[in-house]
Amino acid sequence: MQEISFDECKKLQLDILVEVAEFCERHHIRYSLAYGTLIGAIRHKGYIPWDDDIDIIMPRPDYDKFVASFQHPKYNLLGGANLSNHLHHVVTDMQTTLVFEKSLNDNHYYKGGLWVDIFPIDKVPDDKDEYRKLKKRISTLCTLHRYGEFPDQLIAASVKPSKKRMKRMFSWVMKPFVKLLGCLIIRTVHYYDDKATTTGADLSLWYLGWPSFPISWLEEYVDVEFENHRFKAIKEYDSFLRAIYGDYMKYPPKEDQVPKHAYKAYYRNQD
Repeated sequence: MQEISFDECKKLQLDILVEVAEFCERHHIRYSLAYGTLIGAIRHKGYIPWDDDIDIIMPRPDYDKFVASFQHPKYNLLGGANLSNHLHHVVTDMQTTLVFEKSLNDNHYYKGGLWVDIFPIDKVPDDKDEYRKLKKRISTLCTLHRYGEFPDQLIAASVKPSKKRMKRMFSWVMKPFVKLLGCLIIRTVHYYDDKATTTGADLSLWYLGWPSFPISWLEEYVDVEFENHRFKAIKEYDSFLRAIYGDYMKYPPKEDQVPKHAYKAYYRNQD
């Protein structure tokens, strides 16, 4: 297979983003650049030089509409709430494939190619203690789910044979409950959908410990430049980024200026 260079990967991901943004505009779906992609737009007017993916957030109603309606001849929509580490969807270029350097989990279970992440923003409790409890419940359910669905990575991480045996046994015990746990995860994530709260959060990234924020931040949008294109960003992007990263305009230490996913991309054989 032909390997794809780092710069070419970025261009292919940008092509996905352009198509997703145009689809959202046509179908009146709200979206915003987010996380490292949003930092890149504000600080660099494009990719952070060492970044290797693209992130978008959507309010839950818009996310659900997108997931239900997105279709494209070249790009597939993958993911969903049954994957314990991926409670979101990705739009992926199926003409490419990836080999992850470290993650057995991804190598065994991710069947897509270069991607753009689509993250939902859900309603969460206004009370910070209740929000922490909600994330703890999701964390517990997702951890149990991982043992049943993705045992390889968890077992391989054990050094002592005795721990490997224990984890393998626990994985065997949890495997029949994967579907039930998936349903419980979905129910927990959606618990506050119809509640009168004013707070939102990205629950799909439960393992990062990021804060909640006023859900009103998702009501107004502005245009930002990213790689010579114009995309949408929430108007309160500065408050959003500072809540997560602090001074996001400051560069991280040199040793942290590396891609975070560590994969090699290839064009699929077109036989």
